[in-house]
This record gives sequence, C-alpha cells and structure tokens, in this order.
Amino acid sequence: MRRLSDPLARSLRTSIAHMAYREFKDQWGTEWKAWETVPTSVERRGTTTPPSGTPVAKAERRKRENSAEVRLRMRPGWEGGWLSFESAMEKRRLVPLPGDWDKATDEQLNAWLAESKSFPKRGSFIE
Repeated sequence: MRRLSDPLARSLRTSIAHMAYREFKDQWGTEWKAWETVPTSVERRGTTTPPSGTPVAKAERRKRENSAEVRLRMRPGWEGGWLSFESAMEKRRLVPLPGDWDKATDEQLNAWLAESKSFPKRGSFIE
C-alpha cells in the first residue's frame, strides 16, 4: 500500500477525483461508459533522443533512473490523452481526446464511438 506522501499515489488520487465520466446508450441499446484518460508522466523519447553513449543521453538516463515518477512510453499523438469507451463486451479508444467531451450530447458520443478503435478488454477500472 502506498503512503499518502507518495507522489504517484497523490497524482492518482487527484486524477481520479477530477475524472469526467459519462454513461450513454448506442443505437442498438448497448450501454457504454466513457471517461478520459490523460497520462500525467510520459516518456517523450523518439527521433529526438540523443545518440546512445553521449554525455547528454547518459545524463538523461540517470535522471530517469533516479526519478520516483512512473513514466510511460506513448505512441505519437497519444500524449494528450484519449477518450475511453467500455461496454460489457468491448473496450474502445478515441485519439485525440475531444475538448469538452463530457458536455457532448449522446449523439456526439455515439459519433465518436463509431470513430474509435477497438482494444482488447483486459479488465476495468470502472465497475
């Protein structure tokens, strides 16, 4: 169990406390849950990474190794977050995260659902 002073635990509590969440039905009557997923710590390595073995690369690696942050490597375009959709049978994601999505109509949520990509359903954070 993480202590209250742990930066990751604080970050997760803050994210969960402010997470927007919606429920809606699609045109076939399937119930869907929607929420935003915005990574707080992202590994921004790509073509701009200094060549391996250079002093800059070594310094960056030491900085990451000594950091208490959890850092994730993201696909380009995903750094700003995505809209997650979940039904009893399927999980989908829409990139990029639409602005003010939590105020959208059910019709707009259905349009975004149709544009989203299916992902393997491995479990749910929202039950």
